[in-house]
Amino acid sequence: MSDEQPFAGIRVIEFGQFVAVPFCSQLLAQGGAEVIKVESLEGDPVRQLGQLVEGETRIFLSRNRGKHSLPLALRHPAAADVIDRLLGNADVVLMNFRPGLAASIGLDPKTLHARYPRLVIGTVTPFGEHGPDASRAGMDIVVQARSGLMVANGREEHGRPAQGDPVSADYMCAMTLAFGISAALLRRTATGEGSIVHTSLLQAALTINNNQMLRVDSVESEQHAVAIQRLRERRREGAGYAELRSSLPTSRASSIRSVYFRTYNSSDGWIAVACGSPRL
Repeated sequence: MSDEQPFAGIRVIEFGQFVAVPFCSQLLAQGGAEVIKVESLEGDPVRQLGQLVEGETRIFLSRNRGKHSLPLALRHPAAADVIDRLLGNADVVLMNFRPGLAASIGLDPKTLHARYPRLVIGTVTPFGEHGPDASRAGMDIVVQARSGLMVANGREEHGRPAQGDPVSADYMCAMTLAFGISAALLRRTATGEGSIVHTSLLQAALTINNNQMLRVDSVESEQHAVAIQRLRERRREGAGYAELRSSLPTSRASSIRSVYFRTYNSSDGWIAVACGSPRL
């Protein structure tokens, strides 16, 4: 960023752990925001994953640079006053508590919005605020499986479906949350009011899987119905994951990828080729 950092003067309070919220607040910090990361007394769990020194890991540093850390036992009787002072002087608060936890400690978005009307409140859940899975906890690998992203990636390990790019849904979720927070701050300059910004790992995974999500009913509805029926029949027959995946319909794009978007072995190493038009 240049000296004219877009989030200079913005104070962010983070109640986050693992990936999505910590990486989002790191992006805001890199843009000039002051970020205070509120952690449990034991710290963000990723502080324990392959320690460089006690309490510090490469994974933690990759998502938490440029922040201040504040250990706080959220259920301690004195914690409420500390949180009130933090949020009363903040512009943004970010949270990724498991479903139901924020409400149990008085940090649910509606309560915060009523008490701090200028505050921009960003939350992340695994499966969204509404719907049949809203109350479920979950992490990246679970959401990749639930969303179909795991199948779209096509990775297998010993005949079982495997996670695609590590925590890709988490990182996409961080990006969409950062966009939402930026939009809410821009809106506040016009209205003077804060907003509640919500996103989910499921939404992020579906965004990554965008190319697979579109169906043109006037052209593809019959093909889709046939494919679904074929999958149901194969399941009843006891087909395994690899067999089910091979039953999915392919598109012309797959034949294009087989020539114009792929890797080739050359005399001095592998190369990647991407030709998207005749000029390329």
